[in-house]
This record gives sequence, C-alpha cells and structure tokens, in this order.
Amino acid sequence: FPVTIHPTKKKRIEAIKAGFNKSNSEMITNNVVKNQNALNAEKYFNDALLYARYPSYNLLQYNLEQSMKACKKAIELNPSFMDAYFHLACIYQALGTKFNQSKQYYYSLAFTNYNNVLALETNSPGVYNNVGMLYSEYGYDFNDYNSYLNAIRCFNSSISLDPENSSAYLNRCIAYLDI
Repeated sequence: FPVTIHPTKKKRIEAIKAGFNKSNSEMITNNVVKNQNALNAEKYFNDALLYARYPSYNLLQYNLEQSMKACKKAIELNPSFMDAYFHLACIYQALGTKFNQSKQYYYSLAFTNYNNVLALETNSPGVYNNVGMLYSEYGYDFNDYNSYLNAIRCFNSSISLDPENSSAYLNRCIAYLDI
C-alpha cells in the first residue's frame, strides 16, 4: 500500500533544531531530554517507514507488524508525534481492507489514530481525505449509509482546506455514487 507522508515533517525538524539553539541554559537542559526523545522518536518513525516502503512479498505481514511496533515506540517517546499516528492509522486501514475477519477491529484502530492526528493538527486536508476514505471503506464493507455521509463530510473538510485537492473531489464523487 502506498505510504503517505504527513505534511508537517519540515515543521518538526525546525522545532527540533530550534530547541538545540535556545540561549537559556536551563531551557537547554530540559529541552535536551525532550529533543533526545524527539530524535529517538524520529528514528523509530523512519524505521517504520522503511518497513512499510520496502516490504518483501513473503514478509508483508511481518513488515507491517514491525512498522506498527516502530510507530508505537515513536509515539511512546513523543506522544505528540502526529506523523507516527498518521502512519499507524494508514497501516491499520490497509490491514482492515486486507483481512475480512478483523475489519472492524482494524478500522476502529485506524479511526482512533486518525482522531489523534486531528487532535494535534486540525487543518490537514490529507488527513481528512484519508478519514473520508476510511469511512467510505467502512460504509462499503458494512453497508452503512451513515459512514458514507461521514465520508462526504470529511471530503468536504479536505476540499475546504485545500480546494486544489483533486483526490478529495474524486473520493467525494465516489462516496455519493456509493450511497
């Protein structure tokens, strides 16, 4: 499955660098620990991306599990690491589409992680688009009319944040057709 990188990576890197450049020595001492956790979280997140980007066909399930573990470790080190929540949600969403017997379980984990991202950053059109896709998949898999309505709301939010987001327009049209 394609891995989507959350658009705030540049902000995170700048914030980490800014933390090391503070002049107040007390703040530096406190921030070094925080920044070390942030850097370690970044390392685990990069490991998660590697597992997801280069999966071996025979080891796909193993690689996704390793990617999930790395994301969870990154979140443990930095609870406001929204890219890790986003990637974890994408993995759960992909697993939900793959495994029929566990769809509801994986979809609920995906919703939880997308909600964590939206709690940290409410102005992300890509996240709203992915949540809309998740609602659409849920609506299709469980014949749930309200999920399609929620999907359309999410696509509308994505479009209002980024009017040039063509995938949100397309996904909204598909959701309307599926109703």
